[in-house]
Amino acid sequence: QDRLTAIELHPADFFALRSRLDGDYQTRLIELDGWLALGAHVPPKEKRGLVLIDPPFEEPGEFDRMVDGLAKAYRRWPGGTYLFWYPIKDRKAVAGFRAALKASGVPDILDLSIEVRRAGAGDATFDGCGMVIANPPWALEAEMRAILPAITGILAQGKGAAWAIERIAETFPRLKERLDQIAETMSGGEQQMLAIARASVSEPKMIMLDEPSEGIMPVLVDEMYDLFERMKAEGTTILLVEQNVEIALSIADRAYIIDQGRVVHTSDAATLLADEGIKERYCSV
Repeated sequence: QDRLTAIELHPADFFALRSRLDGDYQTRLIELDGWLALGAHVPPKEKRGLVLIDPPFEEPGEFDRMVDGLAKAYRRWPGGTYLFWYPIKDRKAVAGFRAALKASGVPDILDLSIEVRRAGAGDATFDGCGMVIANPPWALEAEMRAILPAITGILAQGKGAAWAIERIAETFPRLKERLDQIAETMSGGEQQMLAIARASVSEPKMIMLDEPSEGIMPVLVDEMYDLFERMKAEGTTILLVEQNVEIALSIADRAYIIDQGRVVHTSDAATLLADEGIKERYCSV
């Protein structure tokens, strides 16, 4: 059921891809600038998937294009997983790239990097590479902490070889500030975030939520529903009881209206979202 869309602008590389993938009905090859495609080809019709960007770094400004491309794609498809490869050569440019990602508004970004030797003196030297992952799968960080040391040992070219894992941005960053605080002393919104975070890290097949947005600041509600969108994209079934109709329907596939204990209406979420009559009858206050 999986399918692949490969997009390449360089003629020689496009020809190489075509020679290897031509005839595979599950692949589609497009000769196009990938930065243009990033805006035009997301979200996929399945509303789940992974986008891998491998910039050539042949022209200046690639780091800026990566941040801008991720921000635009994330607005169109916040539930997607995005991977961006980058070289570790110009240390100042890499630091600026990471800072720009942190300010991008994308709430969950993992940065993996390997350096095969200590940074060279003078001119920028190619000492390693990194991979930025937006919306990483839940178990990925733990797996990479086991794998990267072994890979670094194999690739090391002298003293100073190192690996690193950093959360550039993360879901519910407020909880990180409360690591030493007893849960019952947190605010209601923080306790709600903690409960959802605890449930999500176990990678459940299904999660049931009863009015998760009740009494929570709007900015935290947005963070929460971004998380629900990503969990859904990763295959988690979500059963959601919610009075905030608009935001619930924005991520739902199927909707049921219950009135005095009875199901009085059911339809796909998009149909209900567009039906002002039904919403006025059952969902208005």
